[in-house]
Amino acid sequence: MSNTPAATYSSAPATARPTPPATKPYPRRAHASWAHTARLFRRFVRTRASLLSTIFTPMLMIVFQWALFGDLIAKVQGLEKIDLLPLCLMLILGSQWLYIPANSAEIVRERQSGIVARVSTSASGIRPLIAGEWLFSFLRTILASIPALVASFVFGMRIHTWSAALWLVVAVIGGAIFTATLVLALGFGAASPDATMIVTPLFMVALFLSAGFVPATAFVSGLQWFARNNPVTHVIEAEIALNGGALATNLSLTDATSAMTMSGIWFIGVMVVAGLLAVFATTRHSRNTA
Repeated sequence: MSNTPAATYSSAPATARPTPPATKPYPRRAHASWAHTARLFRRFVRTRASLLSTIFTPMLMIVFQWALFGDLIAKVQGLEKIDLLPLCLMLILGSQWLYIPANSAEIVRERQSGIVARVSTSASGIRPLIAGEWLFSFLRTILASIPALVASFVFGMRIHTWSAALWLVVAVIGGAIFTATLVLALGFGAASPDATMIVTPLFMVALFLSAGFVPATAFVSGLQWFARNNPVTHVIEAEIALNGGALATNLSLTDATSAMTMSGIWFIGVMVVAGLLAVFATTRHSRNTA
């Protein structure tokens, strides 16, 4: 008998084929998010009413307030000529918040038309659509802030320090982040387009009972506490203190630390609330359409 072991045969092919690497979903999702944002911008540009209102409404808000109440505001400020900086910052935030119901209502209409449900069943899923909606709302609110700034500079607003300019940019970006987040919360949480208007009265109170029109000390005694502790007031008073000049001297706003700190606390608080609402609304909708 031979001691040579019996030959063994394998059914595997002689040359093993390398396993193709798995496709990473992140570039695909990023591309899909930009595609949704571009789709929304194309619709936005084609809708002339939306485009014109975004460009001209903030500008007209500045012009009308300056023309109607400029002299009155200047007297309350203790100046011969109105300092437009507080009014400009207030109306920038107002122009951003103005589009929360409009953008949210568009999301509700897309949900009702079935677009969101169809996207949810695609390969990329619903997350790119959510990211695209957020980015579109963010960019639209930034776009709405520019005409208000331009009109304010045309009618005499001046920024004297780099710190005031930086704080103004921070306020614009922070307002846009909050706006875009709340748009998601309302757009995916509201049952109808009309339901998105629920936040409008709250924003009107926050804007008009602030230091945007007149200093907080100029309000009647019953409203002074609210006006002083209003987050919009803190943002505006920080801007005045950082900018310096006659208005800061008249209002005794020489130190911006307290107002900036309170602005930061308020921003974190409202972002936590808006973020949780957005996460809850989008997660619930994703589960319902899965």
